[in-house]
Amino acid sequence: MHNKQPKRSSDSPAALIAGPRIRPAQLKRLLHDLANARDDGLERLRSDYKAQLGHYSLSQLGLYRDELRLLWPRYPEGIPNDEIESYQKWLKARPNAEPGEMILNRWLSRSEVGLLAVWEKGLRELMPSRADLPAMLVYGCLFFADRLCYCENPKCSVPWFIGRRRDQQYCSNDCAWPAKKAAKRKWWDENRGRKAKRHAHSNQRRRRNRSIYLQHLSSSQNPEE
Repeated sequence: MHNKQPKRSSDSPAALIAGPRIRPAQLKRLLHDLANARDDGLERLRSDYKAQLGHYSLSQLGLYRDELRLLWPRYPEGIPNDEIESYQKWLKARPNAEPGEMILNRWLSRSEVGLLAVWEKGLRELMPSRADLPAMLVYGCLFFADRLCYCENPKCSVPWFIGRRRDQQYCSNDCAWPAKKAAKRKWWDENRGRKAKRHAHSNQRRRRNRSIYLQHLSSSQNPEE
């Protein structure tokens, strides 16, 4: 029977906390890039985030990507049956829980480090290790939970995004432009019709007033004897 190897000092919670921390802006970018990664882009994603994702396989990254997308308000591919069954089982113990609770706790069960407690002067928080993807996903999704948005432009290539507000419909001005253009055209068509009607009514009124004026002028120039 083999004894477990002692952890290296560099793996201790204190050493992990003392290391470089991942900032919210970095987490935001990681969530965005992972959620929008295509199957043929996972290798590049792993290379771009080598420090955080380098030790994960492509199949693992694909699994985390698919689970991450389930937290967004829209899931165009349709929710897999096994996830629906898992959620129904979860609801038996937690009837008020949303799917995110199940997914985040699943990630924590896979985490090698978990969330680390930071207690410093003026700072009390939980933080993830930069090399622990499940913990980073849990922390990031809780941090941005109310701003997970899906771009309404059907041609958008990166529709999963974190918005400035929860009801943001488009990820960028470029994606919003077609809808704005259509709305302006609709407004123009509707108001141009109203303006044309007002203009025709005004012309009709002017013609009627002119006719009355001419009749009055004619009668004043040729008074009855």
